[in-house]
Amino acid sequence: MMFNPTEVLQAKNLTNFKASEVIAVIDYLINELRETKKESLPGKILELITYLKRKFVGKQIYPIAEILESDYWFAKHLIHSKKTSEWNSKMRQQQLFILENLFTEYEEKTIPPLIWNNICITYSEALMNIGRPIEALAVIEKMIENEDFYYEKKVPQTGWGLLFYSTLLKGTQDKMHCIYNAHQKLKTYKENIKDKDNLMVYQQRFKVAEDMYEQLGIDDVGVHKGGNRFSGKEKVYRKWCAANRLFLNGSNDIDLHSMVQVDAFLYSDNNFPNETHSFRSRVYQNFLNSLSQEFITLRWLLFDTIHQSKEKPHLADNDLLFNNEGMNVYSIRTDLLKTVYRMSYSIFDKIGYFLNHFYNLSIPNNKASLNHIWFIDEDPNKPLKKFFKQKKNDALQSLYWLSRDIYGYDKISEQSMFVKKISHLRNMMEHSYLQVTEYPDSLLNHESGIKLNLDSIKFGVGEFHSHNLSLNELEKLTMDLTKKTRNALLYLKFAVDHEAGE
Repeated sequence: MMFNPTEVLQAKNLTNFKASEVIAVIDYLINELRETKKESLPGKILELITYLKRKFVGKQIYPIAEILESDYWFAKHLIHSKKTSEWNSKMRQQQLFILENLFTEYEEKTIPPLIWNNICITYSEALMNIGRPIEALAVIEKMIENEDFYYEKKVPQTGWGLLFYSTLLKGTQDKMHCIYNAHQKLKTYKENIKDKDNLMVYQQRFKVAEDMYEQLGIDDVGVHKGGNRFSGKEKVYRKWCAANRLFLNGSNDIDLHSMVQVDAFLYSDNNFPNETHSFRSRVYQNFLNSLSQEFITLRWLLFDTIHQSKEKPHLADNDLLFNNEGMNVYSIRTDLLKTVYRMSYSIFDKIGYFLNHFYNLSIPNNKASLNHIWFIDEDPNKPLKKFFKQKKNDALQSLYWLSRDIYGYDKISEQSMFVKKISHLRNMMEHSYLQVTEYPDSLLNHESGIKLNLDSIKFGVGEFHSHNLSLNELEKLTMDLTKKTRNALLYLKFAVDHEAGE
């Protein structure tokens, strides 16, 4: 550091210092917090971050201040993690809230690759640390090729994510395939990484991969090309499923190019060792099979709908006349997208219902939703149930954190914009109506701006409200929600597999 941090810490006016100097002091204080387990100047880190936010507001570098705040909350979490449940750390929730907002807000914006890649790396690390490697791997894929400190981590970071993923897998072949790919990608750190600090981090991570690889007991797992062996429309469909990571198949996240493009979700009596050949066991199997089939149905409906022409009317829409003003969209295509959206939420509810009975939680069926089952009295504003605090099942914890991503974090007054969007839209679809327009997102006004705050997205007369959004955004949000549904089903399967034991 080229200057004395005390000068910044004691200054009454920070405008005399460069932003880089303030950032350096914040990094210094966060590192000190990690090492000493306490803040030498309580409140000072957040004070400096608040200053940077004001200074950077409206500028492309604004995310830097938010990332620093996420680092602060993660450092606080590490200090308190042994005192509080890993399942429900409020400091970790705050970190994720910040990073989810950043990723959602800037995914569709043009910002410098250096800053975007910083968001992706930071967010992927946070997702891995809460047991959600599926989402972490998808975030890493969004990085933009660039010669920067963060992009050089992309390939080995993918390998690190695959190592996390392998810990959730029970099937020997999938686990070996995952560790093999992780090992292959992590060993590239020697060629890819130039920064000395990064080099040390990934050298340690490669050592972990080496140890796990050696424990496989074989020299080479080998990769057999699977690919797409189908033809016609089915070939196009399966290619689309694989590209969007929508197969119920763990290999879809391990290696897109070698996977066989099929669903591979199998449940047997082995998943329910205490219920073998019993009626209860068959009910569990049928329930899970039904959930899988429901997802496959909504996935096909989404594929078929997206690939319908936006210009040519569906045959059921022919000769249907509306008193249509402006650029409002009324079509079978649009309402099928809304149907897929609602079906996704239905599966979330049913996963909660399944967990209630699988773990004998004794929750009334009308309260057994994925949003509520985790908490005392099924109230998200109350603490986590003792059962979950003591439960040693990483995949179940992954499912918990995914549910927080869908429904929002308890005891945090402001939720991420993604949570606000998807929950509000569901309510409008179920209880009022959602007006889809052809206007591009950038032209949506304050009466219909889903990208704005919740105070300005309702439009109507008195208590009667509608909501407007663009067709493009409806498609994107429906795809995002479908991916979360698929990931929830994978984590559910891994959790059930864990209960069956090795």
